[in-house]
Amino acid sequence: MKSHSTKNKKTLGTKHTDRPSKITEKISKLSCFYTNARSLNNKLDEFNTVVSQLNPDIIGITETWATSNNFNEEFNVNNNYKVFRHDRPIGKKGGGVMLLVKDTLQAVEDKCKHNQDSDVLETVWCNIKLNYRQTKFLKVGVCYRPNVNEQSDLIMAKEIEWACKGDVLIMGDFNYSNIDWNIMNGMSRDENMFIDVVQDNYLHQHVREPTRGGNTLDLVLSKSELDVQNLNVSYNLGKSDHNIITWEFVTCVAFKENKIKVPDFRKADFNKFRKLLSNVEWTKMFREKSVNQIWEMFKSILIEGMSNCIPYRQLRRKDRPKWLNREIQSLTKLKAEKWKELREAGITEGGQFDNFKLLEKKVHKVIRKSKASFEENMANKIKENPKNFFSYIRAKNKGKEGIGPLKNDSGKVVSSYKEMAVLLNDFFSSVFTIEDLTVIPNGEETLGVGSFQNIEFTDNLILKKIEKLNANKASGPDNLAPRILKELANEIVVPLNIIFNRSLIEGVVPVDWRLANVTPIFKKG
Repeated sequence: MKSHSTKNKKTLGTKHTDRPSKITEKISKLSCFYTNARSLNNKLDEFNTVVSQLNPDIIGITETWATSNNFNEEFNVNNNYKVFRHDRPIGKKGGGVMLLVKDTLQAVEDKCKHNQDSDVLETVWCNIKLNYRQTKFLKVGVCYRPNVNEQSDLIMAKEIEWACKGDVLIMGDFNYSNIDWNIMNGMSRDENMFIDVVQDNYLHQHVREPTRGGNTLDLVLSKSELDVQNLNVSYNLGKSDHNIITWEFVTCVAFKENKIKVPDFRKADFNKFRKLLSNVEWTKMFREKSVNQIWEMFKSILIEGMSNCIPYRQLRRKDRPKWLNREIQSLTKLKAEKWKELREAGITEGGQFDNFKLLEKKVHKVIRKSKASFEENMANKIKENPKNFFSYIRAKNKGKEGIGPLKNDSGKVVSSYKEMAVLLNDFFSSVFTIEDLTVIPNGEETLGVGSFQNIEFTDNLILKKIEKLNANKASGPDNLAPRILKELANEIVVPLNIIFNRSLIEGVVPVDWRLANVTPIFKKG
């Protein structure tokens, strides 16, 4: 069985290592996805299916129809994205824009001061880090122009000018139905004004096919024609009347590579581990040693055994919903192929088109049936596998959001864990109340509860405590997972007994026992 080098021992036994993900900079094609959803809430299952199959890095949605009552987790496919949203206020129906960026990219939200009225122009922006030095960013925006008036066009012109100071990618529904992008000519004054805005900011519009009926309403804009490759106008999302647009955006981007490794207990050789520990003479080894020395020796022996007996695997990200089966994948692929055939043949009615509509309904029905069947089966097995049930439920509720990247006082984006911790600490300390330390009240004396008498640690007592450990819990700072302690209970009960009694005699607790993993919880506001 493959052993691990000593340089990896810091992460041995951890379920989730605290080591930051490695950041690498490389030329990459960012996979992009955009559509006008016309209410994303009632298309979430199909949205999850399509996104899980395409696995895009950037997703733009207009007309989400989301409100403040919706959690980001409802739209975060497989919890693999960072969600940026701009919703209409409660009471105003429709509209809304959303931008989802893979959490392997370093993205931070940005706002334009020219647009403060959501009824005029709806936009959401973020900056994606392109290099190590945090000096270059790709600004990505999603725009929805619901109101056709001069005010919205002026605001949009200023906002596009603001966004185009560097590398930029803009997508959205601009509602210009009569622009011929091949000859750059519009049929109305506002359309020609928009063409001027595009040309004045040296932008290139990439979509050349109709995206709603016979009109090209949904656009993709960037600085160069070479930025976008393999652009494809595909079928509709559910009953939306707009088509899905996919493409690849060529850029040099800084990725956060997932380097987290976890023990693969299914392939662990615990019999070998038990045999190794059974040969250790604990009493002789620990003689005339302090409790801290004993603990460190005990821990090093366990970690060395883990490296020899327990393989490690890369922590895989969930890339699709649990209910997404092969039948759904095959039908969705067939739907895309049939739609492409009809589009190329120019067929919009008749028998073939009706058959395609029937296929659409079948896909929708199969998705709903598969999800309902999965959830029913999971609920029926809640007593056998409660962890599976509650993990699925938690993913549907409002959960923890990642912290950062953050901006410091000078506007510089900070993304490393250490820099963000220092930045947050500086802010928290700045708002602390400074107490007057010259006048400190005397506390009242309280009667003690007496001293403990006749404390004794026995092997049976220790074994009972180990038996109560939850094997599914993560390890602490000592990197010793509960699963390992439970599997090796009979082999480690003797050294643990020695450690507990020596700690009591010396009045000293090992340093590791005084450490804890502390996770800051971000509160919006």
